[in-house]
Amino acid sequence: MRLALFTFFIFVALIPFNGFAADVLSTAPLGWTQLANTKIRPVCPVGSFGDCGGVTQAWNSAVFDSKRNRLIVWGGGHQDYFGNEIYALNLSATPITMTRINNPSTAAISGGQTADNPPQPGSRHTYDHIVYMSHIDSMFVFGGAISPTGFMQNDTWTFDFLNLRWNKKNPGVTKPEANYGRVTVYNPMTQKVYIHDQFSLFSYSFETDRYTILSNDPPPGQDMTGVFDSKRQLFLSIGNGQVTAYDVSATSNYVKQVWNTTGGASIVNATNPGVAYDPVSDRIVAWAGGNTVYTLDPGATNKVWNAVTYPNGPGNAIAAGTFKRWAYSASSNAFVIVNSVDSNAYAFKLTAGAGTPLPPPVQLFAPKNLRIN
Repeated sequence: MRLALFTFFIFVALIPFNGFAADVLSTAPLGWTQLANTKIRPVCPVGSFGDCGGVTQAWNSAVFDSKRNRLIVWGGGHQDYFGNEIYALNLSATPITMTRINNPSTAAISGGQTADNPPQPGSRHTYDHIVYMSHIDSMFVFGGAISPTGFMQNDTWTFDFLNLRWNKKNPGVTKPEANYGRVTVYNPMTQKVYIHDQFSLFSYSFETDRYTILSNDPPPGQDMTGVFDSKRQLFLSIGNGQVTAYDVSATSNYVKQVWNTTGGASIVNATNPGVAYDPVSDRIVAWAGGNTVYTLDPGATNKVWNAVTYPNGPGNAIAAGTFKRWAYSASSNAFVIVNSVDSNAYAFKLTAGAGTPLPPPVQLFAPKNLRIN
């Protein structure tokens, strides 16, 4: 009997933590929903970091943490904002919240990094240079314009979300050039980041900590946003009057495709528009301000954008661009946008229905009065 009780109780109990409710966006109506109390400004740090408005308005992007169903917003840079803290729009919280997941470093900055141990990247314009690497649960960061000088960097960092820890990488001599306007995506099938500088297309492997040149095609251009089509394994770059695509599957020859699209001038001609891929509708879905989003079927022969308009949207996009602050949540089956630190976030439902639920968190416990002797 004692052995049986011991065997029974030694197992790990898997129980929901605090009784997580169903994702509130799963049952939201089609169109726009303003997410109350999700402004960044109220959770900005107090200190000599400047105006945290620069977190969004100063050429800064985001990544989508699919493991926790949250949009991670990070940026600052140059003379716009000096804090290097990270923000999270938590879509599976009830109610949905905006939180600061770490504090800005107060250590001295030299050469784009802080004097902390371990060092952290100094505040910077992140452009389209950041993505979420799901297989290592980390944010990838390349370069950017640092505070306070604005000098462009070509350093590489990862941020470990489990341990809330920065890691500076040492990828060697072969790497993209330091400049703004890099376009970046992550392919979970190959577990690599793909990034294009002004000369070449590169892949980056976390496991080897090395960049590899894949193609020397002319660059897709600046003021563009990258998006990954997971069905076809396409790396698309959209904005500044262009739509380009690379096959980034494991067997690709990495030849650049130039797509002539129609009906989406508001997106294609925009500066760093918000673009994301929806696997439910199999569409590229894009936003560049206002009440209208545009969809594009990447598998169609005729590349035609279609407008979808609902009232009460987020207003005008920030002039410097939206980048990946417009993102798709598979868990919520919704798009989200963080447009300004002084505005609530918004969700947009293109298709009805729930998303793919996150697995419940686990908790370890030992029953009271357990005796194993």
